[in-house]
Amino acid sequence: MGRPRHLPGTEDTRGRILRAAVEAFARQGFDRATLAEIGRAAGISRPSLLHHFSTKEALYEAVVHQVFEGLGAAIAGALTSEPPWDRRLRALSDAYCGFLTDHPTHARLVARELVEGDGPGARLVRDRALPLLDFVVAALGTGPVRQISLRHALLLVVSDGLLAAAARSDAPDSLGHLLWGPPDPERSWALARTLLLEAP
Repeated sequence: MGRPRHLPGTEDTRGRILRAAVEAFARQGFDRATLAEIGRAAGISRPSLLHHFSTKEALYEAVVHQVFEGLGAAIAGALTSEPPWDRRLRALSDAYCGFLTDHPTHARLVARELVEGDGPGARLVRDRALPLLDFVVAALGTGPVRQISLRHALLLVVSDGLLAAAARSDAPDSLGHLLWGPPDPERSWALARTLLLEAP
């Protein structure tokens, strides 16, 4: 009997594993998440999971790659046109906030790595995040910015958005909701504008 065919509109096994893994790693961290648990959440056995990813480290690397590939695509899409600088900055802010709103688990995974800073994911996040930040700084280039480092200002906006998305839950009394309120791209845009644009 052959392997079951992939039906259109259904998620393939690798996709199910990655989705289950990002949830587990974001919730428990690399050390506490287990391959058996991830396999169960993906609807497969641990040996079947190991057929797709030979080690837990390989799975984690694939998860981090997927997170930053998605974020990089969203950001690159926002920077493709050549409108005035402030509109490019707005498009970038909207793309970033949209990505975090659509993928709050990704935000939790990255925030966990930033806080813990010494797990196997720290190098992976560093190797993916720094080039992406450098890409954005280079793509924005010079503009009517205040006398502040563009890189540091972007880090403030990025960190605020990341923590807001990572801490948020659907419960209105959650700490994330109480601190940042519901998802609001206008809040991130206001922060970016305040930090970066010269007052008229």
